[in-house]
Amino acid sequence: MKTVIAIADTHVEDEPIRSVLPRGLIDLIEESDLLVHAGSFTSVRAYEEFAEIGELVAVSGAEDCVELRERLDDNIILNVEGLSVGVVHSGRYVSDAMSMGYLASEMGVDLLIHGYLHRPRMDRGDITTICPGSPTNPRMSIPSAMQISIDGEDFDLRLIVCSGRICEYINAFPTL
Repeated sequence: MKTVIAIADTHVEDEPIRSVLPRGLIDLIEESDLLVHAGSFTSVRAYEEFAEIGELVAVSGAEDCVELRERLDDNIILNVEGLSVGVVHSGRYVSDAMSMGYLASEMGVDLLIHGYLHRPRMDRGDITTICPGSPTNPRMSIPSAMQISIDGEDFDLRLIVCSGRICEYINAFPTL
């Protein structure tokens, strides 16, 4: 069995990664077999620091600097324990469930990990598509990541709710 931590949209410029990510998420990354980042690190420094925390597979994202976009592919297909896993930042037109499902089908993968939304999303069907959200820069959601436990072609998904800044939009509503 392999454990994968999926994250995206970290958008870190100058701060050290270890000071921005929750300690619990760093521990999970260090304990996992693989870290998948679905783009928008923003800076080369952030990319390199993530690579120091764990084995990293990553794609470029919409907010990445030119150097990262030149260094990283737009999409990757991995084989993890016999499961075909695709990684992209966003779809061709939008990153809704339908377009991501079509993209996953075109890529010929069993599981597609994508970013761009900054909020978690899981769509399970013939092909599963997930967005882990953002542990550092959530949009209309809580900070999050996902843990994927892969055993052959079977896999389980677990949403990781991170401590940290909640989207200002959510904080704008009064609580009862």
